[in-house]
Amino acid sequence: MSRENTFGGGPPACRVALECLAILEEENLLENVASVGAYLQQELKRVTETHAAAKEVRGRGFIQGVVLDIPARPIVEHALAQCAVQQQSGYRLALPASISATGEACGQGVRVLKKLLGKKRRAA
Repeated sequence: MSRENTFGGGPPACRVALECLAILEEENLLENVASVGAYLQQELKRVTETHAAAKEVRGRGFIQGVVLDIPARPIVEHALAQCAVQQQSGYRLALPASISATGEACGQGVRVLKKLLGKKRRAA
């Protein structure tokens, strides 16, 4: 049985990998992911502190989410156009590494989540 495939480990695949790593370095994308990801996590934690339906923040960098104690499907359906994707019981933001360091897209996703959870706030 052969374990080979068309591009696995071959020169074209290796060249593409090297170019991707060069772009990550040249454009400081990993530093950007770390700084904007920290902002995103801070904002999502605020959501869990102020909205009863939001229980926990999971993930890191640009792939983070909030575990909900309500069905996520209705929220996802309303937020799909705003960068949210579905998980079984949560709301997850998945952002591109090239996103602006201002975190505007992060803020937009968090604002949508806050608006959709707005009716069920955490008790004071």
